[in-house]
Amino acid sequence: MERYPVLEIDLKAIKQNSMAMNKKMNAMGIRVCGVTKVADGDVKVAEAYAQGGCDQIGSSRVQHLKEIKEKDSSVITMLVRIPMECELEDVVRYVDISLNSERCILEALDREAARQGRIHSVIIMLDCGDKREGAEGLEELTELCVLAEELPSLKLMGIGTNWGCVSGVDPDQEKLEFLAEAVRSVQKTLGRKLEIVSGGNSSLLLWIYPGKPLPPEINHIRAGGTIANPVTFRINRGIELEGRDEHSFRLKAQIAEIKVREMDLSGGGLNWRGDVMAASKGGLRKRAIIDLGSADIGSCKDLMPVDESIEVMANSSDHTVLDITDCEREYKVGDVVEFSLKYSALMYASYSRHVHKKYID
Repeated sequence: MERYPVLEIDLKAIKQNSMAMNKKMNAMGIRVCGVTKVADGDVKVAEAYAQGGCDQIGSSRVQHLKEIKEKDSSVITMLVRIPMECELEDVVRYVDISLNSERCILEALDREAARQGRIHSVIIMLDCGDKREGAEGLEELTELCVLAEELPSLKLMGIGTNWGCVSGVDPDQEKLEFLAEAVRSVQKTLGRKLEIVSGGNSSLLLWIYPGKPLPPEINHIRAGGTIANPVTFRINRGIELEGRDEHSFRLKAQIAEIKVREMDLSGGGLNWRGDVMAASKGGLRKRAIIDLGSADIGSCKDLMPVDESIEVMANSSDHTVLDITDCEREYKVGDVVEFSLKYSALMYASYSRHVHKKYID
């Protein structure tokens, strides 16, 4: 008997999406790091990314990259989160390229790489407005790049930046030119060309897809959600990415209860999380409960029922309530409800050990 909830992972669709991304980017002289963190670093998802043409496989978790390296040591891995001092031994052992922004971490990475007899590659991050990681200006950036260039067990691969994660700042002409100017300045100081100029995460596509020109210095992008979960980019950002299959992940859950209940929540009571509750439709409503909650998907508002006549109402830590009053299908206990997922819900479901995984290829 099938166990629920189950997350179905369509590897063929993910490979297709990777191929579409790489075809688009490569035509512009941009290489792609396929980021697997949304899928909990799933090795099979990483393989689909690589088969689709990604140059590197990236994640924000060293453990993910360790598992990928142990499966296939030839894969070039990239840590897309700045490393902590406590994890540098594993960073050097399992990560080929890491993003960095601190002098002391670069020096510690160099010592650890020397101890292991390895050369570790680094990208120095520049804050272009998102206010997350990175050097705060050209002077600090240059100092870090010169340091990385001089440390014997490090290889300076290039410069990178980030968009839209902390401050909601997206790329624009001024910020992109600031990045390009920084690249030119560092290259002049070093007397050589940088191999990688990582122009950011998937938010860079907000600039690319309307047809706006990128500075020629940018030759790299770190993309995960727009490969694995392009439906979120279309819904949240209003851009449909051509050649992408939006059904790469589907979450299925079994109905555990169906009751007709009074659903007038106009009193504005607080739920377990402290949110004010309000029903969109009052009166007697037929509702279904699925055994799937915040522990598995975060907010139920990030669930998108395939049956669009279902309304997702609310969830606790372990249950989600659906309004099925207006459905043409006569649902019964034991029936399975299917959902597409926004990025956040997909990440929760991928990381939950209580959600079974099923691969479709």
